[in-house]
Amino acid sequence: MAVAVSGIFVQQQLAQATQQGVVTIGVNVSTLGGPGYTGYVDGREPVSKAVLASWIATDSQQKAKAVFLDVQGNQDLAVAVGATLLKQCSTCSVKTESWSPTDFINPVNEQQKVTALLQTNQDAQYLVLPTDGLPLAPVFQAISQAGLAGTLKVVSSDFDPPSLAALQSGQLSAVTVMSQEWLALASIDAVDRGLAKQPIPAADAWGIGIGLIDKSNAPSTASYAAFDGYVRSKVDFVAPYATAWNVDLSSIG
Repeated sequence: MAVAVSGIFVQQQLAQATQQGVVTIGVNVSTLGGPGYTGYVDGREPVSKAVLASWIATDSQQKAKAVFLDVQGNQDLAVAVGATLLKQCSTCSVKTESWSPTDFINPVNEQQKVTALLQTNQDAQYLVLPTDGLPLAPVFQAISQAGLAGTLKVVSSDFDPPSLAALQSGQLSAVTVMSQEWLALASIDAVDRGLAKQPIPAADAWGIGIGLIDKSNAPSTASYAAFDGYVRSKVDFVAPYATAWNVDLSSIG
């Protein structure tokens, strides 16, 4: 099981695994990032980006000026899905910038890139980050230094516990959240199916749900357990697996 490793980066290894009869499951990735895995369990990035685009259109009353940030070489983040959907709003303005992974991971580079972005897009109202798992502090610092705090709304997918404070303070306006526990259960199910030589559902056919949260409805505790509990309060995703596998899963979570 490979978590967030796009197929294009391990094509040779996946080909060897196939030859040796090894079941490989790509977790939180899809065929967008390259073929080769026995099966995929998508983390719902296309749905998340579509939800964010819809929220932006609604929040702006169809007058959004948005900039989407993308990570070069990582199609699994599905940034293009959100940008394409928002472009259906004829009265909205949509731009996309693609940066290298190191530009996002290096805090100094990231802050400099965001500063330059804001200088060339001074009328931007929404900034869509590719994923909440990247460093956010440099982004907020650049926005503050540009005098746009409270004006430029930042949204993202893949809500992580460290970002709860940013959401509560208003630095992060809206974010999609997905249960890591749900993703784990689906991944185990994919492995079971692969080992039993049974069909594995398509990457986007697992039914894993996402939620859209803001300051008003965010979990109160910054932990994955709290986030899993938030999603479980909307839908009990554990019971179907317990029934299908005939095991007691009451202790998880």
